[in-house]
Amino acid sequence: MAVFETYTKRNNLKVIDVYEYDNIPEKFRNQLTYILYDLNQYSIPFDKIYKTFLRERGLNDIEYNNANSLNKITSYVKFENSSEILLDLIDITFFYVNKTYIDKKNTIKEEIKKDIPNEQFMLYPNKIMHEAMIKKIEELNDELNKRFLENGLGYQVQNGQLIKIDSLHTHKEIILPCLELIYDENFRGADEEFRKAFKHYREGLYDEAITEAAKAFESVLKTIYDLMNWERIEKDSIKQLIINANKNGLFQKSIEYFKTLPDLLGSTVEIRNKDAAHGDGSKPKILSQYLASFAINQAASSILFLIQSYKNLKNPTT
Repeated sequence: MAVFETYTKRNNLKVIDVYEYDNIPEKFRNQLTYILYDLNQYSIPFDKIYKTFLRERGLNDIEYNNANSLNKITSYVKFENSSEILLDLIDITFFYVNKTYIDKKNTIKEEIKKDIPNEQFMLYPNKIMHEAMIKKIEELNDELNKRFLENGLGYQVQNGQLIKIDSLHTHKEIILPCLELIYDENFRGADEEFRKAFKHYREGLYDEAITEAAKAFESVLKTIYDLMNWERIEKDSIKQLIINANKNGLFQKSIEYFKTLPDLLGSTVEIRNKDAAHGDGSKPKILSQYLASFAINQAASSILFLIQSYKNLKNPTT
């Protein structure tokens, strides 16, 4: 007797996101502590941060060994069980970090307004000091965001505000729906490849991330061929497979309105072929990060379109 897919079975199936939001690991807590101690060298108002944190959360002060505000903050970072409390602390801290950053930049602007000959201003002590502080604050903020990714945590700090990645439009409207569609026995290979792409991205392995994103797209397209019993030749390019799929009716009339559809859908694979297949050379690594992010999002959009087209072909809407 076949197993019946009941309502509760269908609706209790939860697709696992590629990011964690609730459990903050010890490794990240330790890394954040190092960042906070580094920030202490750059006029960050930890007394104000700590008082604001206690007031907003309605908490009592920690009393032990005359600890200063920074030590009390790092105690929360290391030992607080509530992820919500810890995230609020990070949010408040980097609000004031960003404010300090802006204040330092404004100080430089004020110095520029002073009647100081240019050749003297270039060596002006305050300018040199503030520029060094600004640069270090930027580096530490970037490090925090990298630590979030490295630990698989779905958060980033942007302009002094902690944001949840699943609240971003791209993640909510493209990445999560893509994960939901490939979380299917037929597309399990693509699911594994797509998750590997995110894993590599978090680890800073951007070329590998691009490669896995492209493989996930290829897997979905070839799986649809197999499910529909369409003939395909292994040596066919992705572009040719897309053209042939259209001839088999996969995209209905879409191709008439999007003449570049084969190139558009195949662009992730082209990125892999042109970028990930070669070394970085003198190319800055930060460019590869943005390219990897684009490739993953492009792959997700293309996978969504493929599977939705396949489902519509199987069960045409009236």
